[in-house]
Amino acid sequence: MRYDFDKAKAYCFKLFKFRLRTEKEIRDKLKRRQFCKDVIEDVIEYFKSLNYINDSAFTKSWIESRIQKPFGLKRITYELREKGISERIIEEEIFKLKNFYSEYDIAKGIAEERFRKIIQRIDPEKAKRRIYSFLLRRGFSSDIALDIINKFLR
Repeated sequence: MRYDFDKAKAYCFKLFKFRLRTEKEIRDKLKRRQFCKDVIEDVIEYFKSLNYINDSAFTKSWIESRIQKPFGLKRITYELREKGISERIIEEEIFKLKNFYSEYDIAKGIAEERFRKIIQRIDPEKAKRRIYSFLLRRGFSSDIALDIINKFLR
């Protein structure tokens, strides 16, 4: 059992070398490696005590990296849910983000840049459809995407 704990711990250190991980991610990776439930729980408690597993810190870091891309709040929220972050933590961090992150302005900037690149090659209506789809794939709401398309890209 002690050997399994050390082996699981070493594996987790390798994972943390690349980026922070959520509790769910660690749990899933250890299950895939077929560690027993007790070892998984012990390893998770060990890394929580070292503050390597901290879903709040992970959420902050993830949001910062995703707004640099930039992505919309819908996509960021979806990704965090997929990583096993609780709704409470997601809501708190997204609420803080809304104080300084103007989703509309970011989407408008992306749309302007994209439109300039493709307008010479294709018909404006087709360009609008492409930009609308692009904004949706990036996680911006359909309301924001439609508003930008209708106001800005006339």
